[in-house]
Order: sequence, then C-alpha cells, then structure tokens
Amino acid sequence: GLSTDTVRTYWQRIRQKVGAGTRGEIIATISDKNTAAALKTVETEKDALLQEMLRRKSVENALRASEKQWHQLADAMPQMVFVSNSKAKPVYFNARFLEYTGLSQEEALKGAWKRTIHFEDIRRVSRELKRFASGDVPAELEVRIRRFDGEYRWHMNRAASIRNEHGRITQWYGTSTDIHESKLLRDRLLDSTTFLSQAQRIARLGSYEYDVKRNLGRWSENLFEIFGIESQDGWFDSDEFMTRIHPQDVPHVGQAIRETIDRGAAFNELYRYIRPDGQVIRVHSVANPVSENGKVVRLIGTVQDITEQSETEQRLRDSERLLEEAEEVAGIGSYYWDLSEDRSHWSKSMYRIFERKPEKGVMNADEFYEILHPDDHERYTDSIRKTIETGQPLDTHYRLVFGNRLKHIQARGSTTFENGKVVRLVGTCQDVTKQRIS
Repeated sequence: GLSTDTVRTYWQRIRQKVGAGTRGEIIATISDKNTAAALKTVETEKDALLQEMLRRKSVENALRASEKQWHQLADAMPQMVFVSNSKAKPVYFNARFLEYTGLSQEEALKGAWKRTIHFEDIRRVSRELKRFASGDVPAELEVRIRRFDGEYRWHMNRAASIRNEHGRITQWYGTSTDIHESKLLRDRLLDSTTFLSQAQRIARLGSYEYDVKRNLGRWSENLFEIFGIESQDGWFDSDEFMTRIHPQDVPHVGQAIRETIDRGAAFNELYRYIRPDGQVIRVHSVANPVSENGKVVRLIGTVQDITEQSETEQRLRDSERLLEEAEEVAGIGSYYWDLSEDRSHWSKSMYRIFERKPEKGVMNADEFYEILHPDDHERYTDSIRKTIETGQPLDTHYRLVFGNRLKHIQARGSTTFENGKVVRLVGTCQDVTKQRIS
C-alpha cells in the first residue's frame, strides 16, 4: 500500500489540478496511476470517516433522547433527585429539588444547595461527600433540608455509584425522601421508650411477654439486669427461668401460672429468684392474660425487684418488735397526734396501758375523759392547752379509773411547729402505778 506521506503528496497535486467535479471525473483527468490510486484511498477513507461520523451522531442523538427521558422521569418523581460527578460535585438537580428549595438549577450547581442543609447536619454531609470522592459506598443519611419558606424538614438521603468497565466511579445518583413526620414520631417513641426504661431501672422494674403455646419469653433489658442474665434479643425458652425460682416458691408460682392460663385470672405473686451468681432476690410479679377465641395465648406483665424493700421492711418489723418488747417491759406506750388532720396513732403498748382492744382504734376525746379521774380533768386540759398554744414540751401526770382500780400515768411529749403553729405532738405514756403506790 501507499505510505501516508505519498498519499498526502498526491492529494496536494490533485487539489492543484482539480477544482471541482465528481470522483469519476476527477479520476479521469489524472494520468498518473499512483496519483489516481492515492485519490481512491483518500476517498475510501473519507467514506469510512463519514459513516463513523453518522454513527456517532446517531449515538449522540440517542443519548440525548435517553437523557431527556431520564430527566423527565426524575422530574416526575416525588423525591428530590441529584446527580454528582466522580468527585462528588453535583451536576444535576431535579425539578422537585428546585421547587422545594426555591433555587434555580444554576444557583444549586454553583453551591447554593449547601445553604439548604441545617447547620447541625452540614458536617455529617461533608464527611459523606468525602466518602463519595474516595469511592466508599455511603450509608443512608438523615438530614434536615430547608424548604423555600424557611422550614426545615427531615429527609433520608441515599446514593449509589455508577462505574465504568474499569471499575472506576463515573457518577453518583442520589435521592432525598421526606421522612419528617415518621422521624418525629420515631424520635418521640424513642424518647418515650428511653424514659420508660430509665424509670423502670430506677424502680428496679422490668417487663416481659410470655407466649403460652410456644413456651417462649421476651424480656426488657431491665429484666435481664434484675435476674442477672446476659441480655438476649427476641424470644427465648422460658424453662431455664423456672428452674431458678426458689424451690420453696415453685409450687405456689406454678399453681398461679396454671390458674392464669386455665381460668384467665390475673397473675400477682411474690417469690424468690436465685440469680446465676447465687444471690437470692425477692421479686413481685404481676401479669394480665391476653386471650384469643376464649383461650389465653400470652401474658404481659412486670417484675419488680423488692429485695431492698423487703429487707427494709423486715428491719422495720424487727425494730418495731424490739420496741414493743421494750415498751412492754418498761410499761411505756408511744403515741403520735397530728393536730392539723386530727389523726392519731398508738403503739400496741398504749392499748395495753389504756386496756383497750386495738381493733377499736385510738380513743377519741370523749372516751378518754370517761376514764380520766374527775379530779384530773382540769389539770390535764390545762397541760394540753399550754403545750399546744406555746409549744412547750408536755409533762403531766393523771389517773385513769377502771372500775374500782386506779392507774397512774406519766405523759410526756414533744411538739413540731409549722408556720408558727404546733402541728404534731409525739410522746409516751408510762404506767407508774407501782411507783406511786410504793
């Protein structure tokens, strides 16, 4: 074949000799065979180039038509759509984005879109853009985007990369979906759940659900903590739980569960539970049955760790018992009188001293004066009046009449003030009959 330089030389000669005409006419005027061959080669290449140009033009037209259709589709979407280049720089925003933000395409592409992102979210967005540029696939991102009227609404941003045949990212396609209402609802639910969890933790309370048919349980995080068991997600076998109930409490707990399942009775039980670390705790569990077609299918309830409360109550009972024993030995009874509510409380020894049955309750004033020695009425009344009016401690002696018997009582008491007035009187009454007689 002819070299490129040869073809170029012959072509220059042809241009000098020929001004116009068809290819056949031009070739007919050329006597030099080499020049004619060169012309044929050039014409062949020109035809091939023309065909390539036509093919590329057709492809470009098809691409433009496809791009137009894609833009029409993007503009019809309810979500905001954006396209970025390989460096994460936006090159397109759909009509929904422009309508929502009030920006023009030109303004948005020049960077004004950044001003629509809430200032508390812009750093997170910037970090994600860097991930775009580095080729990492970004996670879903929740951001607040400002509407044209100034209101910020929560949106879920998602993006996917487009890669060429060499695996290199050429573009990013993304969407922003309005999730404002669901986001606020989810946050309120989360706040409520967090509040409930914290309140339960403070109260040492946990919640549970029990599926009767499958014998599976589902516990709150706090309940795992109370029972000292590692947290588990979802449903789990409840048999292990039953094996850790204190052996002495298994019969009545099992019976209560059967009654709840068989008869739909509410579950309300106190029992001891042995934690994996060996600690025995006391719990109070209540549950309501849920029925379907007349059968109990699950229980929903709570468990409260009352160990500390039980121990405190036991210490209080022990203390009260010791106080009662001490009062009985010393012949002393204690009392509490709330003047603001006219409410009184007596210890058990007070009832013994006044020879009154506890089920009758504290004596009222009329009942007291019936057994008070008549000669002591005025002195006792003056003592009480003076204590209430001045707040001075009560310290008085009086006699009680029981048939033909007399009891000598030494009464003492201290006062409590509120807003300058005596509101409470707390004290003791001691039977000093033996001392007086002797």
